[in-house]
Amino acid sequence: MNPADLKSILADKRLFSLEQLNEKIRLDSFSCRIEEYNDYLFREAVRSQKDQMALTWLLRERSTGSIAS
Repeated sequence: MNPADLKSILADKRLFSLEQLNEKIRLDSFSCRIEEYNDYLFREAVRSQKDQMALTWLLRERSTGSIAS
């Protein structure tokens, strides 16, 4: 897939939604090949938000509810 096609897919609001991370969101649908991303999301992201150090948004696939990014 070329970058223009990927950008078009991500911009299509019918396919994805943005959701701010909070401690109630189930993250079990997220898995990344980059282990540091998994570690941050599962172990650090909520704490960083509570400490007002970071704000994490999730890209969620509307049809499945899976976290894409």
